[in-house]
Amino acid sequence: MGIGLIKTEQGKALIRTRVGDEVPQVFFNGSWVWPMIHQVEIMDITAKIIKIERSGSDGLICRNKIRADTKVAFFVRVNRTVEDVIKVAQIFGCERASNQDHLEALFAAKFSEALKTAAKQLDFEDLYTQRDKLRDLILVEIGTDLNGYILEDCTIDYFEQTPLTKLDDEHNIVAPKTST
Repeated sequence: MGIGLIKTEQGKALIRTRVGDEVPQVFFNGSWVWPMIHQVEIMDITAKIIKIERSGSDGLICRNKIRADTKVAFFVRVNRTVEDVIKVAQIFGCERASNQDHLEALFAAKFSEALKTAAKQLDFEDLYTQRDKLRDLILVEIGTDLNGYILEDCTIDYFEQTPLTKLDDEHNIVAPKTST
């Protein structure tokens, strides 16, 4: 690579480190680069989708002990600020920053726990008819401290009561057994 201007496309950040400097510079449009002086990396900062599915015996348990099968999509990206791009680059590296497998490993447990905690605050009927309330509780539970990432939104793709055959007497409300 010769001396020149490197432009970055929309949804990317250019991270340029000068030899001897500890703190890199971040550019969202591009920058001049001198090969013997600068090290350059490109980070994808576009939104990625992390899907969480909880069903059957792993379904969400609502406040009234009814179990629900659900699929939720979370939209996560590196926050478009110089500070957060540098933070993500230093903690995870540019290549892993938007790697789907890495993001799922990083956030799946936190997002799944937020789903469980939010569902326990409402009865099944309320969750079923007022999905926006569940969504808001999930977002509050996750919070904003995501190590330089930002949660743009989450959508509830599927929400139904878990089939009775997947429930147990100890943890769920089940239909009474009939005698024959």
